Amino acid sequence: MRGEIKEICTIDIGQDYRQNAYTFYQSGVIKHLYDESILSYNKEEWTTSQTISNSIKSKLIKECPNKYKKRLREVLDFNSRMN
Repeated sequence: MRGEIKEICTIDIGQDYRQNAYTFYQSGVIKHLYDESILSYNKEEWTTSQTISNSIKSKLIKECPNKYKKRLREVLDFNSRMN
């Protein structure tokens, strides 16, 4: 199907009750779904790898299933010696 958006994976690095999930797409765009607080939740933003800090990138790669790590590193433009 032309124009189909293909998802790579979703990774949630949230803590406690707060959601902090990133969904990665083959096109390189990233959807970030997060909670700011218990009163401000399910916030959504579309972003790119340039706006994500290296520390967040490291957490995402660490939590990523092995079968997606190589592609995720490409999308995040992240070169590291992490497994």
